[in-house]
Amino acid sequence: MLILTTGTPLQAQFHSLLVQTDGSLWAWGNNAYGQLGNGTTTDQATPVRIDSGTKWKSAEAGQYYTLAIRQDGTLWAWGKNSAGQLGDGTTTNRTTPVQIAAGTKWISVSAGTGHTLAIRQDGTLWAWGDNWYGALGDGTTTPRPAPVQLLPGTTWQCVSAGDYHSAAIRADGSVWTWGNNTAGALGDGSTTQRRTPTKVASNMAFVSAGMGYVAAIDKAGTLWNWGEQSPLKTTSPNLSPTEFRPYNFPAGTKWKSVSAGAQHCLMIKTDGTLWSTGYNSFGNLGIGSRDNVVPNEVVAGTSWQTITAASYHNLAVRQDGSVWTWGYNYAGALGTATIKTVALPLPLAVAPEVAWKSYSGSGAFSAAIDTEGNLWSWGASQPFGPNFGKWYVAPTKLESTQQWDKVVTGKNYLLSIRHDGSLWAWGTVPGRYARDSYDSKTDTYVAVPVVAGTTWRTVAAGPICAWGIQQDSTLWGWGGSSGTTYTKPVVGDGTNQSRSEPVQLVAGSRWLQISASLIDYFEPYQTGYYAAAIRQDSTLWMWGYNAKGQLGMGDQGTRLAPEQVQPGTKWQSVSTGGNHTVAIAQNGTLWTWGSNEYGKLGNGTTTDSWKPIQIAASRTWKVASAGANFTVAIDEDGKLWAWGYNAEGALGNGSTINSTIPQAVASDATWQSVQAGMNHAMATRQDGKLWTWGANNYGQAGQTYYSGVPVRIGTLGLPLAVRENSATGSNTLQLTAWPLPFGSAGVQVQLHSIQPGAATVSLLDAAGRLLWQCPTYVRATATTLLLPEAGALSAGMYFLRVQQGQQQATMRLIHE
Repeated sequence: MLILTTGTPLQAQFHSLLVQTDGSLWAWGNNAYGQLGNGTTTDQATPVRIDSGTKWKSAEAGQYYTLAIRQDGTLWAWGKNSAGQLGDGTTTNRTTPVQIAAGTKWISVSAGTGHTLAIRQDGTLWAWGDNWYGALGDGTTTPRPAPVQLLPGTTWQCVSAGDYHSAAIRADGSVWTWGNNTAGALGDGSTTQRRTPTKVASNMAFVSAGMGYVAAIDKAGTLWNWGEQSPLKTTSPNLSPTEFRPYNFPAGTKWKSVSAGAQHCLMIKTDGTLWSTGYNSFGNLGIGSRDNVVPNEVVAGTSWQTITAASYHNLAVRQDGSVWTWGYNYAGALGTATIKTVALPLPLAVAPEVAWKSYSGSGAFSAAIDTEGNLWSWGASQPFGPNFGKWYVAPTKLESTQQWDKVVTGKNYLLSIRHDGSLWAWGTVPGRYARDSYDSKTDTYVAVPVVAGTTWRTVAAGPICAWGIQQDSTLWGWGGSSGTTYTKPVVGDGTNQSRSEPVQLVAGSRWLQISASLIDYFEPYQTGYYAAAIRQDSTLWMWGYNAKGQLGMGDQGTRLAPEQVQPGTKWQSVSTGGNHTVAIAQNGTLWTWGSNEYGKLGNGTTTDSWKPIQIAASRTWKVASAGANFTVAIDEDGKLWAWGYNAEGALGNGSTINSTIPQAVASDATWQSVQAGMNHAMATRQDGKLWTWGANNYGQAGQTYYSGVPVRIGTLGLPLAVRENSATGSNTLQLTAWPLPFGSAGVQVQLHSIQPGAATVSLLDAAGRLLWQCPTYVRATATTLLLPEAGALSAGMYFLRVQQGQQQATMRLIHE
């Protein structure tokens, strides 16, 4: 069985290919340019068969395109073709296979960023496609839409296309490289670009080009590598010139194969064991964690035959022929429905055992407060002290004895109001609080009070400014410049000066609500810095930047102090997005204004409006929230609606198609509240349970989007057991089960834990082989699970294992 995911490990490499032993070709993952070859441009989360009547020998995935060789030796290509990388003489994209160089036979092919290399049956080497840095090796930088021969008169045995560089082995075992050499990836001891092949090593058997580096195995089984970006480096990142030449890694070890990924590398020893090293933020090392490590064995005790390292995910085949995948699941690249993708088009529950009273998710991380007053967060680079800089895809509780009432998230900071009314901040908070929050001794951010001795009712977190309403209903703002002429703060005090401490806005006024804008990442410096507030007399006031008319004043002029919007109208709520605003009047009518890109105003057009326009007049509305480029709202019947940008599933309607009018979200449910973030949304139902959808690329939607351990394709996605780690500290997990022994109805398990949070439940046989596994959420009291799957097992002894962080508990089960 052959598998190949990517010939060049780049950030956009998220489709996978598999050739079965019967010659069938399967594809899954990203399909933006038709690179899966099934005649569509729709992503596929699970494998689909390609060209079912054809027998294939091998396949290779490039950046948004694919090449494959049939068993008759003919070469076929499909997908993106902007630089002629398909080799059919055109620059036309193809969603189904087209033959390349009819009448010729091929033995191997390698796909790069936008260039392709292949070897014919006569051993000659050919190249075509993009020619940045001379990656084709023909002495020019001119793109070639059809194959051109390299070094006529020579024969070749192995070839590999990197990002913008290439490597190949001639029949005599010599290694030749060419193309981009900025990071020393050519291994010739320099950083000089080479437009023709240059010899760099001898006596080699296999070569693999990664991103800014190359790995190779010689005929004696020694592993060699070169290039500044090589994850195989064993010396300091401060390179000496010799590190731009091949050096072995590690000496004395014999290797069978190697696959160079973007920033990680996979290797198989001659004994069949699989090893990984390098960058690991998406679990792409397969070791059960996301720590960057030196070479570490993947699933100890198993034997492997082939491997392929892509950008941030991998495919591998064990000796028994089973196919396994792990790492980042962007666009379904892992090929298993059990691991969520980074775009969630339908609402999913977050910690379903918990009820929530406050939540916020503006960007790459989210935070929430449960009904008991505990503060939680999940996603990337969280500003909490012990969580600082870490990624959690499940809610993680802040260690605190305090009770919290309200939380809001900023770009890289968090504000929260305690039960006593005091306001606290973590992270790179506007004003002086970033300095105060940073603890240099621990290199973390800790909670600091905002104006000690004051009490607050509500607060809003903007990109570079923050605002709050104190208990006496006065409005305050503060913030600092981000250092560019486009992003001077507009606190609202009549100036565009930085304010390190809160200053009162419009003295003598009393306020009910405040809303701070998000950043529109498509136009970050011109549209995203503004705010809105409602007074106690129900009048609406706005200030800040106004490039898209988002202030609703009928023009595009910046306002340095609050100015009333649509005098004569009484308002009950307002929400500011990236560059558009949504508000509900006291009579329940819904109004939007500002940018209408992607149809986010919801009036059926994409035309901007500098003044409020009413939408969906047939309904009465109670909640509305503006995201960066989409809008969500709940009507008086508790029905949830969304419209605007939907490429990452932010509309929650099961598709990724933009909509200029409101679309129903989970129409069978009744909703209580909703909030739109940058590109994801959060909402609670009447029972207080929290649901999320949309962008999940940092785990901000609270769903697992990667697998840190190998998952088998074609067997319901059950993970392969990894080597167990010993728990540290006292074990806070306890398990009980009944009935024991258990019969055909299965077994019930009760989990007790001092610390609530995400956990994994596993069932193993007597030999320690993993039979079944699922994620769950453990409450602080007790969590009961029914495992009917166990009833179908044969009689015998089994082990139930629960892993929660560093804590683990195991108990023996008997099945009669």
